[in-house]
Amino acid sequence: MGNHCINRDPHKHDSDGFRNVEDGYLEGDDEGEFDIAYRTLAAKRREYSERLRQQATTGLRENIRRAHAEGVSIARIAREAHLSRQGVYDLLAAAPPS
Repeated sequence: MGNHCINRDPHKHDSDGFRNVEDGYLEGDDEGEFDIAYRTLAAKRREYSERLRQQATTGLRENIRRAHAEGVSIARIAREAHLSRQGVYDLLAAAPPS
């Protein structure tokens, strides 16, 4: 087996055909199945993160609207939400995502 140290060039192969990757080694080409699977997983994680961010933003916007409708001042909402007043106004003015 070749020398397997973690901080090597990920595009170079050892004499045994294994390629250095962040969490270990994988046998194969530079554009092999691992690369495709890794990119696919990363894209799915980005999509999931974006959906969570949109849900959180929508929930915050609804809570702000409800509090403001009940008479809570924008300054108090901003202070308790750890936002600027402008940030609260921006959330209220923004159209919800479709």
